[in-house]
Amino acid sequence: MARRTTIIDAFRTHLATELTNDVAQVSKQYQYMDEINDFPAITFIARNEAREHRGAGRKLAVLRIDLRLYAYDRDIGELDLLTRKCEDAINTFENNATALAEQVDIVQVVTVSGDEGLMRPYQVADIQILITYDVEIT
Repeated sequence: MARRTTIIDAFRTHLATELTNDVAQVSKQYQYMDEINDFPAITFIARNEAREHRGAGRKLAVLRIDLRLYAYDRDIGELDLLTRKCEDAINTFENNATALAEQVDIVQVVTVSGDEGLMRPYQVADIQILITYDVEIT
C-alpha cells in the first residue's frame, strides 16, 4: 500500500476516533448533501500532491485534503463548535501519525469557511488542510 493511501486511511480513522461523540460518520469518499443520511457528517477528498526533492535522498510530498462538514440544525453555533472540534482533531493528527510511524512532518489548516446560515436548517462548512510527509525512496 502506498504511503499516501496509508496516511489518508490513518487520517480518516483519527477523525472518526477523535470526533466519535460529535459526528455520525466520517467518509473518505466525497459526498453531496443529498447523499447524507446521518448528521452531522464529515466527507473528504484527497486532492493533488506536490513533491519536492530536498537533496541527500530526501523527498517531501504535500497532500491537499478538502473536508466538508454537514450538519442539520437551526442553530449556527452548532456548526461553529463542530468546526472548532474538527480543527483540534486535525491539529492532533501530526502527533498521532508520528506515533504510527507514518513520518508526517506537518499538518496545517489552510482555510475554514461556512455557509453563514444560507442553507438553514442544513449547514455546510469547508476546511482545507495540507499534510506534508516524507516519501519513501527505493
